Amino acid sequence: MSLDQAMIEVTTRSETGKGPARRLRARGLIPAILYGANKEPQALTVNPEELRKALRTDHGLNTVLTLKFNQGEQTRTALLKEWDAEIISKRLLHADFLEIDVEKPIRVNVPIRVVGKCKGVTDGGLLDVTRHELMVECLPNNLPAHIDVDVTELELGDAIHAQDLKLPTGVKTATTMNYSINVMQK
Repeated sequence: MSLDQAMIEVTTRSETGKGPARRLRARGLIPAILYGANKEPQALTVNPEELRKALRTDHGLNTVLTLKFNQGEQTRTALLKEWDAEIISKRLLHADFLEIDVEKPIRVNVPIRVVGKCKGVTDGGLLDVTRHELMVECLPNNLPAHIDVDVTELELGDAIHAQDLKLPTGVKTATTMNYSINVMQK
């Protein structure tokens, strides 16, 4: 498992609020904020296309980002935590970054990828995947791009629970709910 990392240029900004945000967007940039690591939140300006390109990895939204300030004089490591986009055009409007320490565990939702065709579906049942992602806790270097769940052996009435999943080394579930993937009667 390798960690996907990307670097993006950011600039700090002093003006905040609706007016300055609109002026940024008119220039093709978006407002952003960096918070976490017991530091004061920092207002940023980001190129939305550079951010989209940085997230085009196997890890997708869980790509570890290195934010470069002042042409690389300073860098900080972060994850994209939230974003706002226009509903129809999908144009990014705002981004929130959470600063992380690569030496400390993080909690993120990782996509679940169902693998195989289960026996129960062949016998006329339905596969019911109640969750399509799982909250995990691990060091950033151990973060999986996805969690494969092999359903080949599931028969009618069988289930696989979150706590039964075989997770990569150094990764553990970070949820108290024991979600399941079920094979139900039609």
